[in-house]
Amino acid sequence: MTLKTRLAFGVASLLALTITLLSAAVFGLMWWSMVREVDARLADTANLINADTRFAVLPLMQSRYHVQLPELDFVRASGIEVQVWVKENGTYAPVDSSANLEDWPNALDPSTLGREDAHTFSTVNIDGTWWRVHTSPIWFGASAIGCIQVAQSLEIMNSVTSSLLLVVLICALIALAGSAILSRWLAHRLIEPVQKLTAAASHIADASDLSTRLPWHGPNDELGRLISVFNKMMERLQQVFNVQQRFVADLSHELRTPITSIMLNVDLMKKVGADEESLSAIYTDTERMSRLVNDLLMLARADYGGVSVHMTPLDADEVVSDAVRASRPLAEGKGIKLALAHIEPLRIYGDVQQLQQLMGNLISNAIKFTPEGGAVSLTIQRVGCMARIEITDTGIGISPEQHERIFDRFYQVDPSRTQDGTSGFGLGLSVSRWIAESHDGSITVRSQLGHGSTFIVSLPLIDAEVDANHPSRQTTHQKLPRVRLPEHPTSR
Repeated sequence: MTLKTRLAFGVASLLALTITLLSAAVFGLMWWSMVREVDARLADTANLINADTRFAVLPLMQSRYHVQLPELDFVRASGIEVQVWVKENGTYAPVDSSANLEDWPNALDPSTLGREDAHTFSTVNIDGTWWRVHTSPIWFGASAIGCIQVAQSLEIMNSVTSSLLLVVLICALIALAGSAILSRWLAHRLIEPVQKLTAAASHIADASDLSTRLPWHGPNDELGRLISVFNKMMERLQQVFNVQQRFVADLSHELRTPITSIMLNVDLMKKVGADEESLSAIYTDTERMSRLVNDLLMLARADYGGVSVHMTPLDADEVVSDAVRASRPLAEGKGIKLALAHIEPLRIYGDVQQLQQLMGNLISNAIKFTPEGGAVSLTIQRVGCMARIEITDTGIGISPEQHERIFDRFYQVDPSRTQDGTSGFGLGLSVSRWIAESHDGSITVRSQLGHGSTFIVSLPLIDAEVDANHPSRQTTHQKLPRVRLPEHPTSR
């Protein structure tokens, strides 16, 4: 059974149950109201007869009573029959009745004779006709000396209720048929967007068409939000697919070039022997491929938590200073001024090598996208309970639509916009963001196209509250291990 059929069946069943209960409630309420009306008329008639009845005790016969009744045919309402019974020698004997019951010897309801309840109602069948009977006692002093039975035929009421029942059944059947049609239509309307999603997903799976989008002109309800999320997901998948396609093409080119160079140099060395220039070229190409493999391996391990971060207390200002010293030859070779604009002594927990790799990536990026004669400056200062490191360049800047995408894996800006015309692998900033987040920090960018960029790294301080009360701590003179950073720029 399909979801559409189950939904239609469920809605129809719920509507059918509701209509059935409502019909039963309407019919029951009408029946109860008519019976109450009949009971009220019977009770009023009995009270009227009882109020106009006179009693007398016959002399010398304490068990015999003389009962003077009003004219029953005058006090009873139309359609109501009356019987009056008096107790004689422990049994009940009839003393009077309405004209229609003069030839009827039996009590209207023998089972209720002798009851002393003020009002006893019962429904009995007399010669195939249903009657509603009201029995009430006749009191003389503290003794019940007889009873009055008042009855009304239910034939008219049963006829009315039968007609009502027929009308209710017809209306219920019509409503059930309408509910079945409505539930089927409603199920179709609800399932149609899901069927379109299924068809779109099937089309994507069969044709690998990531450009498929679903139109939606309805309200922003659950289905509207589902289709919106699906379209956003497809847009994101298309972006990732395009980036990966471009990465595969770029990676093929990046690997083919050094591999070709290595093969040519090796072939040359086979013919004329090894020389310093060939060995240096082979080393450079091998180092470039090694960096690519290491970055890919690191990100792959980070995806499943396979990269360990050895957190130790260290001076963030020392990490920044070492990164600047290691990157200065690269900046000087391109005619770029690299300097520390502002530095504060701050303590953090971190992995020395990973933080140096983070700083090296950001500084080399800044140098790569800064023209000759430009400047790259670094600052480190306290902002609340965080150490804030800013790397600012006077380079080409980043367009607003690229601010978030530059941290995606394999994403690269146009190589023609770099100052040396080279492109990287698009992994440097992805690695940098992972390092920052693995240290409970963050990395963001503030940039305007043509006006340079500022990358901001925030890392939590050690004992931030204690340090806040002692801002004048002197910088330690114990140097951290010096690690040589790559002299080749990574890409954004």
